[in-house]
Amino acid sequence: MAAAALVARARGRSLGGLGAACRMSPRCFAWSTDQTELEFKVKADGFDLNKLAGGISMRTNQRQVTILEGMGEKSIYNCVKALVLVNKFAEWRREDKEANPDKVPWFNRVGFVPSLRKNGEMQWVSLRVVPIEEPYSPSSSSECMRLRVGNTTPMMALQKAILNEWLQRCAGSKGEPFLCAMGAKGVSTGVKSAAKCLKELSLRKGAARNFLCFPEMVQEELPVKGELVTLTQIRLEPRERRLGTEIERRVD
Repeated sequence: MAAAALVARARGRSLGGLGAACRMSPRCFAWSTDQTELEFKVKADGFDLNKLAGGISMRTNQRQVTILEGMGEKSIYNCVKALVLVNKFAEWRREDKEANPDKVPWFNRVGFVPSLRKNGEMQWVSLRVVPIEEPYSPSSSSECMRLRVGNTTPMMALQKAILNEWLQRCAGSKGEPFLCAMGAKGVSTGVKSAAKCLKELSLRKGAARNFLCFPEMVQEELPVKGELVTLTQIRLEPRERRLGTEIERRVD
């Protein structure tokens, strides 16, 4: 599959920060209607996050498949930030429903399914964008584990922790687990560990339901200094069974 080059015309103003990006004006992107599945190679630096999020949003609303490809910590982090922004766009358009009902997307929000890729010595992460039609509905269990991912968190230990928490979620003894990280390294480690966990689940052949990842940015007060910091929070949610065959082809 060829990678898509995003070409856009836009007018807008930045309000500063990811969560305060402007409501986007209509854009024009360089792909044809028959390109139902495209890979967007996301750079670590020197790209327009609003443009990328706008392209993902438009393709998702057209019911086309988008796969983000990130190589390196900052690139993977940018993939996740773009999906957070896609969800902000959808939220803003629902808020403007009365004024612009034709601009409200059919999906409520988007998540992603990560997988690890390799071609020779090159390695990268693919994030398949998954549209979700309904708002989040928590499981019946009130106990949810927040797995904090730091710069020195071992990936193997995190993978095992994710798998353990997810199996308990599938058994009904716990709610959806969260990965919480601050910065590119922690987010990258979390995404890669989730991808490894999905691979393990695929090898178990139906032992537990697969999951998708729902990203958001949240503010949290540090316990010691009392400062507010912005965390990337990734909630693991059950994947729709009707999407399983299509998505699981991407899980190596």
